[in-house]
Amino acid sequence: MEIHFDSKTIVMDNYKSLKGYNLKLKEITSSINEKGHLEQLLSFYNSISGNYQNWPIELWDMIQTTEVSFMIKDL
Repeated sequence: MEIHFDSKTIVMDNYKSLKGYNLKLKEITSSINEKGHLEQLLSFYNSISGNYQNWPIELWDMIQTTEVSFMIKDL
């Protein structure tokens, strides 16, 4: 994934490294390409099983996201 803005670039390579060009960003590297799927499932399980008081994403935020998606579809 590449992000370009203001003559700057951030490049993520296979979820293993993150590099910045023309900006102050220390290179980040990992030996595994963790995408967060396991953490997402664990958080969901803990939410529905009652182990967490709050959901990872608040209901009002999910409703707003859904409403915006429908608005974009109608454009």
